[in-house]
Amino acid sequence: MIRILVVDDEAAITTQLEERLTRMNYEVVGTAASGPEAVALVRETEPDIVLMDIVMPGRMDGIEAARIIKMEWDIPVVFLSAYGDDDYIERAKCAEPLGFLIKPFQLNTLRATLEIALHNQALTRNIKESETGWRRMLEEFSQAMILCDAGGEIYFWNAGAEKMFGRTPEDARGRTFLSLLSEGTPRETRRAVAEAPARAGSESGERWWEGIGLRADWTRFPVEFCLSPIRVGDLSSIIIIARDLSSRRRRENRLRASLQERETNLTQIRNQVENHLILIYDLLRLQGEFLQRDGPEDDLSARDVRPERLTGLLERLSPSAAGAAIDFPIYAQGLARRLMRVYRADTERIQLKFRMDDVRIDLRTAIPWGIILSELVANAICHAFPEGRKGRIGLEVRALAPDGYRLSVEDDGIGLPAGFDIRSPAARGLRLVDKLTEQLRGRMQMDQGNGTCFRILLPSP
Repeated sequence: MIRILVVDDEAAITTQLEERLTRMNYEVVGTAASGPEAVALVRETEPDIVLMDIVMPGRMDGIEAARIIKMEWDIPVVFLSAYGDDDYIERAKCAEPLGFLIKPFQLNTLRATLEIALHNQALTRNIKESETGWRRMLEEFSQAMILCDAGGEIYFWNAGAEKMFGRTPEDARGRTFLSLLSEGTPRETRRAVAEAPARAGSESGERWWEGIGLRADWTRFPVEFCLSPIRVGDLSSIIIIARDLSSRRRRENRLRASLQERETNLTQIRNQVENHLILIYDLLRLQGEFLQRDGPEDDLSARDVRPERLTGLLERLSPSAAGAAIDFPIYAQGLARRLMRVYRADTERIQLKFRMDDVRIDLRTAIPWGIILSELVANAICHAFPEGRKGRIGLEVRALAPDGYRLSVEDDGIGLPAGFDIRSPAARGLRLVDKLTEQLRGRMQMDQGNGTCFRILLPSP
């Protein structure tokens, strides 16, 4: 049974929450009325999750208490507050909460927030375990293993590299691999090292290079190494495996015969490292998608999803990127395929069909358009094909003459239930689509024949 600590300075609220949580089969291990009392109860009871009010009397408010709980016990916190303005939200981010509920809230919203918070906490622990696993594997690898960032600077240095180059990890960190090669290294080899960051994510295969290594005591030795530039999401890295050739020079013929075997071993090691990095990246993205899809309120007016707010955030992060033109059909197809993977849809049973015009728009427009398509495609994946039913989901992006666009998502599934009302709590996603369409000065049409079809008619941005 999930164990919950409730923190609120109003006794009526803690009593009501304790009663509701108990009815939902959660165990309330205690209640607190202040930040210090909450920290003390966490130390005593070690709950699975904490429901924390933000504004409480005393010098330690809920945000500070949550920060201490996160830092010392790594227990997830969901904030409860009657205040949802930007100042509170910005301060709350520092405590890394896994949810933020605005009072008053409904029971189903509370349950969903708690379950998603606990699920994301489990994902975070998996990430840490995965990171620990691949780091231990690299540290214990007998050969020199070096990881460099996109700028070529070393950020990981295992025991094999320390023994080979005579430098501690602290001494090596921040240096470039090129600085560990003597001037006697061939020019072609030095150029390959310098250009390696630019090849991250390319199809070029691994290649062994030979050069002259330089130890910390300035002694030189023959070295061979393999550069493997990889890209995982937005992260670029270079994996370097280096070998001291001092002994190999004396047995060149025998080692030449086993070159293929060594390259095979290298490929396996590279794949293991890359798979661990991909796992970390995908888990973070999946965690973000779960948090993004579960809003704290059922009322869309409280959420107030505005395209201009989203693009404003984008402009603060990267002013030049917000107005950049992108190929929206390519973006839409990638988004639909990503949703199929997120919802674990059977691609043999549900097929995607695309009808796309050549439409290029800026990121300010692509953000709300992407939200609209994401909600409609997700709705079709989740509800149109129950009990193993087969079918297709069609996406259409059309440029209309003389000035406008049409976004369509249609399926040949079971259709909407009789008496379906877009204002019902179950239609939160469609209400979001309707609200965004209205804010974009567009119109939403819904047809039901052989399945369901949503058409969004939008003016030119």
